[in-house]
Amino acid sequence: MTSFGIFRNIFYSDIPEVGASIIVVATDQASGDRAARALAEAFWQQRERFIVDLPGVIQGVSLALSLQEDKPVVLADISDNPLSGGSGDTTALLKELIDHSLTDALFGGLYDPESLSRCVEAGEGATVTLQLGGKCSPEFGKPIQAEATVVKLSDGRFTNKGPMNTGLLVDMKGAAHIRVGELDILLTGRALSANDPEMFRHIGIEPTAKRILGLKVKNHFRAAFDPLVSQIIYIDGPGVASNQLTSFSYTRIPRPIWPLDQIEAWDRQGGEREG
Repeated sequence: MTSFGIFRNIFYSDIPEVGASIIVVATDQASGDRAARALAEAFWQQRERFIVDLPGVIQGVSLALSLQEDKPVVLADISDNPLSGGSGDTTALLKELIDHSLTDALFGGLYDPESLSRCVEAGEGATVTLQLGGKCSPEFGKPIQAEATVVKLSDGRFTNKGPMNTGLLVDMKGAAHIRVGELDILLTGRALSANDPEMFRHIGIEPTAKRILGLKVKNHFRAAFDPLVSQIIYIDGPGVASNQLTSFSYTRIPRPIWPLDQIEAWDRQGGEREG
């Protein structure tokens, strides 16, 4: 048996071996080579289908505000989804929601142990000045200074009730429901994707009562949230899981490489790119 691979590793990696992966297991090298090159050719011909162009934060919020729906509209901040490697504390979407002075919106969860600690010290009902988010990855959005009311505190523990991981005990290492203006925000002591409504309900927030939900999620949340919402708008804001590869500073990858560079063809014999 012999194996043949011509590309390796995922596109976020800043390493010389970056690229899509194709591995063939064959009884002899020649047939393995032929199969691998055929699959690589099919992959290359379909490459445009892997490019997903999503609206940015400003466009996404504008679109959500233009909709008149009976159920909430989700703004899915996919580039900072913790299950995709996001820090859970980028601030671009949060800033946009605050700037619009929304009265019926929810944002969460925002991973911010420092702000959570200040809320716990101040207590429920207190008004505190916070530097929200932007601590793990300030290059994707600086902290937002805001006056916030501490609505409710919890230990951050809840049990999933949705169809995904039903009955799972989740520990967010503390949580705080705060309000900036009229915007409800859930602070957490652990970076978690908002995959179950109990993440909000356990502290007294009802997501279905809101017009707009700004969630740090990508796919898993849909099992529980699809029946509760009218539309999902995927947005691509700043973050480590962004679809916009040109926003990253690669220094170790081979160049030229698609889609960062315009590649018209590739060497079908050796699998190398041609500019």
